Amino acid sequence: MVSGEQVLRGVGGLLLEARARARDKVYAEGFDAAANICVSILSDAIDGLMAKAKSGDLSKQEQVVLSRLTELRAETEEVLRGFWEPEPTESSLS
Repeated sequence: MVSGEQVLRGVGGLLLEARARARDKVYAEGFDAAANICVSILSDAIDGLMAKAKSGDLSKQEQVVLSRLTELRAETEEVLRGFWEPEPTESSLS
């Protein structure tokens, strides 16, 4: 037979799990929003320079900046995607 104390412990555990899931969801949504803002800023700068390049008005210095911004966006996207991947364990490396 289940005691009242066991029921309360079970309900308490469920409440803690629900709170943790809600907190994790808010964290993930905030992370995604911040990640999108960062990538969007880089993309906007790249798009502006690409538009200038299409008109033939891109200086050598701007070409270098465009190249580096493109690399930074790719690096940023890779790091952001990797954030959600679990760290490799010693057993998974062998």
